Parts: sequence; structure tokens; C-alpha cells
Amino acid sequence: MTYAPWVEERRAGFVFIGAAAASAAGAWLALRQGYVAWAAMAVLALVFFGLGLARLKSARHREFGKSFEQEAVSRAIPVLTQLSLSAHANHAIAYGDIDLLVRGCRGAVPVEVKSFVQWKRHWILSGARETKAIHQVGKQCSSVKAAIGVIWLPQGRPSFLQRLLPSLAGAQGVQVVFGDERKLANAARRLVG
Repeated sequence: MTYAPWVEERRAGFVFIGAAAASAAGAWLALRQGYVAWAAMAVLALVFFGLGLARLKSARHREFGKSFEQEAVSRAIPVLTQLSLSAHANHAIAYGDIDLLVRGCRGAVPVEVKSFVQWKRHWILSGARETKAIHQVGKQCSSVKAAIGVIWLPQGRPSFLQRLLPSLAGAQGVQVVFGDERKLANAARRLVG
């Protein structure tokens, strides 16, 4: 079974939209019959509608992220195998999957693919998405007993400070790789090759 978390999120979005429609219909009926509760029903409809749209947007982003990841991984595997590194896509673990697991003579490195263009867009401080990605890679490292993990941003561009001090991009046990599959392959060769 393919890991597709957006399916449940999309379903929840449609349930909220349905609840919004039912609340809006109830508000309309209450208004026509002169009940004061129509305003509360209308507010409830707006809340449900907003929650539904937020869930649908999140599902769309997650689905895009998965397709982006699959395309990037399919380009990376041939480049990694040319360097005598073993690469496996969608390695299943207890709470999801590792996008790309690269093995070499010195061990394994989990690679998490992200479609971000900027990393640490709050200058040098980690934002919520960066913190979540670092935590995710940390859990992946512990599940495959890897010393270090990689967050790969195929369309990412390092900031000026990240070019000067590459350690600003990563965290303890996590390296961030910006650029195409050749840059990922070079980083993987340095880590486990």
C-alpha cells in the first residue's frame, strides 16, 4: 500500500464542506422562520467552510510534495548507482516511509526530499516546517541506525549566509543539500561512500 496521507485529509475537507452546507441550509431555514439562531448557524457554516478549505489546501500541498518527491528520487537513483551506492525509494518504517535510503560501505543515510525553495527563510532561525523536517529525519536516522540524515532540496537555493557557512543550514545529525541529483550524490558519497 502506498503512503498517501492526503487522502484522509481530503476526505475530512469534504466532510467539513458538507457540514458547512448543512449549517448554511439550517441558517437559511432558521432565518425564513424567524428564529434568532440563524446567525449562530451562519457563523458555524463559515467556520466549517474555512476548516474544509484549509484541509483541502493541505491535502493538495501534500499530494504535490509526494509527486515532487517521486520525480526527484527517480532522477537521483541512477546517479547514485553510478557512484556504486545502493539507493532504495520509499523504504517503509513504522510511521511512514523514508523517501530515499542510500547505502554505502560506511553505512546508510536516509534522505528526505522537500520541495522548498528556501531553507530557514527566517534568516538563520528554523521555522516550523524546517523544525518538523529535521525532527522527521532524526526519527528516520534512529529507525535505520544512521549517524546522519539528509534533507534534499532539489530546487532549493542556499542563502548568502548558508553559502558562507554551510553548517547554518543543517542541524545536529542532519545535513541539508541544495541542488540537483549530482549534488545529492556527491554529499551521499562523502557521508557513506
